Amino acid sequence: MYSRWTALAGLAVVLASQTAGAADVQPLPLADTDFQAWRGVRIETTLGDRSILSEYVARTRSSNTEGALLEVVFIPRFGCTPLLRVILPAQASQPSSGEQMLALAIDGASVDIPVLIDTDSTSREYAFMATQTEQQEMRLLLDRSSRLVVAHTNDDDGPAAGADTLPPEPVRFSLLGSRSSVESVESHCQTHTPLPFELSESD
Repeated sequence: MYSRWTALAGLAVVLASQTAGAADVQPLPLADTDFQAWRGVRIETTLGDRSILSEYVARTRSSNTEGALLEVVFIPRFGCTPLLRVILPAQASQPSSGEQMLALAIDGASVDIPVLIDTDSTSREYAFMATQTEQQEMRLLLDRSSRLVVAHTNDDDGPAAGADTLPPEPVRFSLLGSRSSVESVESHCQTHTPLPFELSESD
């Protein structure tokens, strides 16, 4: 039976599976979505069934790690439900794709979240695996906070040989401007005009 959890799980799986394809697409800036360090873009990716996946993304770059992004993603196909996504640059030791935990600190408070991870030669994507309610709660937490730090990620209780670990300095993001940017990007998603039927049967 269809449920919003099923939709969100499917959304995270679709996003993770399209990492390489999306990287080849030039993001299109969205009007009136830039606030402080946050920017709004639209990304359109052609899927295996030749349909078009449109993503409306509010994103910011890390203040101390080149190539790292923090994103709140909205997709018309999934009802414009927010999805938290963290993209980190690839390292020499890559974790296997699958479900893991991501350790965050938001305004100094520790938050461990389950994520679906996908890797390629240049980056690692972590998509927050949660219900619609939990995604909305995370979005509200970001709205009222000023900074987010990615502490580390691993799939057990402590570092082990081959475990995924970040450099000594955690990856830092500013949340200033996120609320305004996310609200504006969400509005763009909600007014999304699907591509012509012959190009996309399910958008």
